[in-house]
Amino acid sequence: MKEGFKMMQEEALVRAEKKKDERINFVITHSAYMPNVNRILKRHSHYLREEGLDRYIQEIPRVALRRGKNLADLVVNAKRKKEGGSRPCGKGCKLCKLMVETKEVMDKNGGMRKIKGEMDCRTVGAIYSIWCKRCSKVIYVGKTQNRVMDRFIGHRADLRGEDESKPAYHFKERGHVEDDMGVVVVEEVQGKDDLYRVTRERYWMNCLGTLNEENKRK
Repeated sequence: MKEGFKMMQEEALVRAEKKKDERINFVITHSAYMPNVNRILKRHSHYLREEGLDRYIQEIPRVALRRGKNLADLVVNAKRKKEGGSRPCGKGCKLCKLMVETKEVMDKNGGMRKIKGEMDCRTVGAIYSIWCKRCSKVIYVGKTQNRVMDRFIGHRADLRGEDESKPAYHFKERGHVEDDMGVVVVEEVQGKDDLYRVTRERYWMNCLGTLNEENKRK
């Protein structure tokens, strides 16, 4: 500040030229147990001049220390977690109008279960649920190894049939209409291990209480 007060206004307004620094930085993590790295670099600097390296390395690299991880870094995750949920894919597929956009689903005890992961009509390998808008609850839980939109081609075809054993028949009785059907993807289970997918399907059946609904036949 003292030097600044001694300068004239015209001199202070002159833009300073940036100094070019082509010296290479040797970045290492600081530690109380680390050796004298500067001394090691000077002792073995002749290796940096062998086999033509002196064309690229003019002088001994500058040692730059980065801060090591402290307890806060190990405990606190500063990255913002992505919020999960079930939503339409937004590409105008046939299932988009049936997809219920939600981040949670009600279980059989009236509690809300958060949906982990971002899932939509095109999710491959999933546990899905059929939501009844009139009853305001999940009435069926199913699984698929393919895309959810491909699996629901069969459910939509069942709406045109009269098979009472199909879950879609729920929307043909008790004053329901086809537009009451909604879809919520509750979990993504990738891979070809269908046994694990069946296990997760049974878990969601019990969690959402559909064993007393359309899953009672399973």
